[in-house]
Amino acid sequence: MKILLAPSETKRPGGAASFNLSTLLFESLLPHRTKLLHTYINVLQKGDMQILSKMFGLKKESDILHHKKDIIHELTMKAIERYTGVAFDYLD
Repeated sequence: MKILLAPSETKRPGGAASFNLSTLLFESLLPHRTKLLHTYINVLQKGDMQILSKMFGLKKESDILHHKKDIIHELTMKAIERYTGVAFDYLD
C-alpha cells in the first residue's frame, strides 16, 4: 500500500546536488520535462508580474520575486527529507 501526503508549507533549506532532469524516474518523459522546464524559465525571464502572480497564486510583488528563481541551480533533496510538517515529523 502507498500513502500519498501533500507537501507541507514548511521546508528544510539546502540539499545535496543541483537539479537534474535526467535523474528523475521515467526516463521516457525527459523530452517533455525539458520542454516544460524551458517554457517555465522563459515565463520567469519575461518577468510579467500579472502572469507570475497568477502562476504562483501570490499577490505581493515581494512574495512573487522570492519564488522567481532559477530552479536549475537550486539544491535538491528527497521530498521526505525536504518537508517538515507534522505528518513528516512523525514519519521521521
